[in-house]
Amino acid sequence: KARDLTLNNSYIVAFMNLLKHNVVGKNGIQLSANVVNDNGTPDLLANKIIENGFYDWGKNPTVNSDLNWVELQKVLLTTMIRDGEVFILKIKDRSINKFGFALQVFEPDWVNYELNQDASSYYIRHGIEYNYFHKPIAVHINKYPANWAAKEDLQASDGYTRVPVEDIIHLYSPERITQGR
Repeated sequence: KARDLTLNNSYIVAFMNLLKHNVVGKNGIQLSANVVNDNGTPDLLANKIIENGFYDWGKNPTVNSDLNWVELQKVLLTTMIRDGEVFILKIKDRSINKFGFALQVFEPDWVNYELNQDASSYYIRHGIEYNYFHKPIAVHINKYPANWAAKEDLQASDGYTRVPVEDIIHLYSPERITQGR
C-alpha cells in the first residue's frame, strides 16, 4: 500500500519530494574531515586528500554504478520513509572500483520476513539472526526478491544468503527496545 501511494498519490509524491529536497538537499550529506597535527592544528593536506577521495568515491558508490552519493542518500531516505527500513551491504572487493569498497542496497523484502528459527545458542526472527543476548549477528538476504514468481522452485536453504552484521548497515527507526525490524 505505501509503495502504491508513493507512486500514485500526488500528496505523498509531493511529500517525498519535499523530504528529498529539505533533508538531503542539493549536495547531500558530505564528509568533513577533521584530522589534526600533533600540535592540535588542522592537517589541511590530509583533510583535503580524505575529502577529495570521498568525493571521488561518491561519484559511484554502489556496486551497480547507477547512483551517485547524493542520489543514493535520496533513495535511502525515501525507502526508509516508505518501507520503514533499508539494508545496505558493504562490499569490500578491489575489482569493484579503485577504492575496493562499494554499497549494495536492498529493499526490506529482500530479507525474508517469514524466516523464523530457534536454536540453543541463536534464533532468527524475520530474517535477522540474534545471539542469546538479542544482539544481531547475521541477516539472511533472499537470493531473489520476495515477490519473485519462481521462488517456490527453490529449496529453503538455497533461497537466502547469511551475511554477518559487520557487513550490513540496517537503517530503521525502532519504536520498542527489542524491535529488530
